[in-house]
Amino acid sequence: MKEWWDNLHVAWKIVIGVLVVSAIFALVYFFVPKYRGPEKNCIYWNEKANLHNEYYITVTDFADLESISVVKNKGDIDETELIGTDKHFISVTVLIEHINVTEPKENHNFDINDFKLKDHTGVQIKNLNLFSKENGVALENKNFATTNAQTDYKWVETSIEKGTQKEIVLFFEVPENISTLDTIIVLEADFFGLRSNGRAGTDIVLAERKD
Repeated sequence: MKEWWDNLHVAWKIVIGVLVVSAIFALVYFFVPKYRGPEKNCIYWNEKANLHNEYYITVTDFADLESISVVKNKGDIDETELIGTDKHFISVTVLIEHINVTEPKENHNFDINDFKLKDHTGVQIKNLNLFSKENGVALENKNFATTNAQTDYKWVETSIEKGTQKEIVLFFEVPENISTLDTIIVLEADFFGLRSNGRAGTDIVLAERKD
């Protein structure tokens, strides 16, 4: 009888041990943020993105700035300096190539709605400050409202002829706590919007790809 009781006692210890270990694994799985790697279609700084099957777009540089100079009005030549107060600016330099396709869809004139700066939107990057979690995916803890590029007639209402390329500098006003040095920031480029007919825009992360 004693041997049977001892065996039962050992079995209960094993069962309890298995339950405890399972509970620990469950807590780790559901509550500890995990890096799952960037999406396969995620584009980074200095990587060429195919936009609407007719353009290539590459972010060649980006920086934090306290002031910028833009041409505010159509037809003007002189630039106006804008100085941040409780906010500052981020500049994003992009190289845009109009692919020499056989049947171009349309010659697009740029406007400020073509480029937006937005927060992480689920993007994950190693070695950056990841705290919050959404659907099991680790995210940047800084959020900010999506913003259009500043009006600058150095590039607004210009276009790129088929088979040529142009480099333009975009300026965005962002909160003071948002910086290209420690925040996951995404540039969204979409030239056709609701008229894209399946030709989706692209997101480019303002950071280097991490292996």
